[in-house]
Amino acid sequence: MNRPHIPVLCDFVTELLTPETQSLIIDGTFGFGGHYSQLISKMPADSTYVGIDRDSAAIDFGTAHYGQESRLRLVHNTYENMTQICTELNLPLATGILLDLGISSFQLDASGKGFRFQGENEPLDMRMGEGCSFTAADIVNTWDKSAILDVLERYGDIRNGAKFVDIVCETRFKSPYLNTADLIHSIKKGFYFANSRRRYVQTCQTVFQALRIAVNDELGQLERFLEQSKSLLAVQGRLAIITFHSVEDKMVKRFTRENKDWITPINKKVIQLNYHEAKKNTRARSAKLRVLVREH
Repeated sequence: MNRPHIPVLCDFVTELLTPETQSLIIDGTFGFGGHYSQLISKMPADSTYVGIDRDSAAIDFGTAHYGQESRLRLVHNTYENMTQICTELNLPLATGILLDLGISSFQLDASGKGFRFQGENEPLDMRMGEGCSFTAADIVNTWDKSAILDVLERYGDIRNGAKFVDIVCETRFKSPYLNTADLIHSIKKGFYFANSRRRYVQTCQTVFQALRIAVNDELGQLERFLEQSKSLLAVQGRLAIITFHSVEDKMVKRFTRENKDWITPINKKVIQLNYHEAKKNTRARSAKLRVLVREH
C-alpha cells in the first residue's frame, strides 16, 4: 500500500533538525516513515536512524518499505522507553530526537479501532498499540462519574460534560457501550449544539480525543520522556516535538521554561501550518512544532 499518512511540517523539521550534520536521529513516533523519508536522504552515509513505534502496523510497513536501508533500525516499543531502547541497542547519545504526537491517518481511517466519529461504526477501542491496559469502552462502561468527567476536563477541556456523563452512567446499565455509534448517540443527547453543525463536530472530536488520550496515556508518556530527555541527547543535540492540542504544547513549554539552564528553543515562536497548508491537510491544522537544543 502507499504511505497511509501525510507527514506534518516536514520541511521545517528537516531544516531545523539539520539532518546533514546528524550522526544519530531517534524518531520516537516513526509512523509510516513520512519524516524519515525526507530526513534520511540528507543524513551522512555513516549515520543511524532509529524508528520507534508502538503500532505494529507501522513497524511492519517500515520493514516492508524501508528494510533495505542499512542506516535504519526499527523498534516496536513506545518512546517513553527510549532510555531502555538505547541501552539495549548500545547507542551513543542522540544528535537529534523527533516526536510527532499526532494520530496517523491510517489509525483514523483504517485501523478499525474507533478513533473517529465519522465514517464506519467501529468497536470503541482506541488503543494505538498492544500495551494499553484498557479501552475507551472500558472507560465509559466501568469508570465512575467523577473519573469520566476528569478525562473530559483534563484531556478535552470540556467543562459542560455533566449531563453527558449522567446519560452515559444511566445508559450503560441498560446496554453497555460497544461501538462508536453508541457513544455518538449519547453525545447528541448530552450536549447542546444550538443547531450548529460546527459545534456538534467539534464536540464529537473533543470527546473522542479525550478518551483516546486517556486510553493511550499520551500525556503520561510525554512527561516520562521529557524527564529522561537530557540523558538521551548529546550536547548541541536537537529535540523536535510536534504537538496537536494545547495540553501537550503547554507541557513542552513548561518543560522548556523549567529547564532553561540546559535547553534552549531554536524557534522562538512556535511553528504552525499556514492557511494554505492547513487547507490541504485539515487534520493537521492544529499542529505546533518546537525545536530545542541542548546547550551543555
